[in-house]
Amino acid sequence: MTPDEILAILKRHELWLAKDNRGTRANLALQNLSGASFPKVNLSQARLVGTDLSSSDLKRSVLAQADLFGADLTNCDLTNADLSGCDLRGARLRNSDLTGANLSNTDLREGALLKAETSAGLSFVKTDISDSRLDKAVLRGADLSGANLRNSTLVGSDLAYAQLSGAKLQGAVLTNASLIGVNLRGADLSRADLSNSNLSNIDLTGAHVAGANFSNADMTGAVLEGVDLSSAKLRGAQVVIPRSSIAPDIQKILEQHAAWIESGGLQGRRADLSGVDLTNHDLGEIDLSGANLRGVILIHCKLGRARLVMCDMSESNLNGADLSNAQLDGTNLSLSNLSGAILRGVKLNSLEITDPSGKRTGRFWPANLNKAKLCGADLAGADMRMANLIGADLTGADLAGADLTDAKTIDAELEGANLEGATLPPDLARRAPPRPDASAA
Repeated sequence: MTPDEILAILKRHELWLAKDNRGTRANLALQNLSGASFPKVNLSQARLVGTDLSSSDLKRSVLAQADLFGADLTNCDLTNADLSGCDLRGARLRNSDLTGANLSNTDLREGALLKAETSAGLSFVKTDISDSRLDKAVLRGADLSGANLRNSTLVGSDLAYAQLSGAKLQGAVLTNASLIGVNLRGADLSRADLSNSNLSNIDLTGAHVAGANFSNADMTGAVLEGVDLSSAKLRGAQVVIPRSSIAPDIQKILEQHAAWIESGGLQGRRADLSGVDLTNHDLGEIDLSGANLRGVILIHCKLGRARLVMCDMSESNLNGADLSNAQLDGTNLSLSNLSGAILRGVKLNSLEITDPSGKRTGRFWPANLNKAKLCGADLAGADMRMANLIGADLTGADLAGADLTDAKTIDAELEGANLEGATLPPDLARRAPPRPDASAA
């Protein structure tokens, strides 16, 4: 096809778009237009099935609702192009520049191509966008199911509510991107960088995320069933990891501990999770009584109603953890960090020691919070009778209604703490700031 013929087709297409009877919809299907220069061209709704547009200049072009089924757009310059609503099934966009392009509601699934040389006639090809640049591109609602996006960059892109199930995203860069409500079921995100992105309500069921970076990402409401996050980077991420996504080796330890508790120590094995990082995990209502949790990292963990009786949790990090109504009677939390933790209604009482026959001895094993950091912790209604709080930092903590009867509070720091309605031991009561006189005018 000569340049003059192409220009004539484009001119008639412009008239067709303007609803001029002299116009005709552009049909460039299966044409070889490799290396063409069409900046700012308007080919909305054009028929470009199987067209070779590789290495073409299509900057700021308008291809909205065009049929680009099986088209070759390899190495194309599509910066700021409008590809909204396009049929790009089976298209090749490898190493293309789609910076700022609009691909909202496009169809980028695999396509079935008819090839004369094949006996079957049809062959399925997946859309290939690998090694492409889609920074600040709009792919809102696009269907990229099964697409190949390996090593592509989508920095700051909008992929909200897009379909990416089964997509290949190994090594892709999606920093500061919006992936709200995206379907990534079964996708491969190995080594992908999604740091600082909005992943709220994303569906990652069965996805592969080995080595993926989710640092500082908002993963509120994310579905993570069957996802192994053990090698993913989650520092600063807002996420709750379900029990089903705990690393297999940790799962086994928990199962062995459950058997150990159930059998009274005759079966299974006492859990040793010392130093293990379980940041953001949902361990609500778990029973880890008697476990070795020394130095465990439970930052922002969900541990509501968990049983952690007589555990060694010394030097552990529970910053921001939710331990509402958990049982920690007799537990060792010395030198641990519980700053900002939610401990409303928690039991940090003492346990009575019994002799080998089970007879009561009248001696007690108190919960140990010696030199623990509880700055800003919510301990409202906590049961801390006889607890060891020597040298504990309770600066700004909420102890409203807490019971600290017979607790040891020597050198405990309580500046700014709320002690309203709390039952205090004598030494602490003497140091507590005077309560406002309700009868004062």
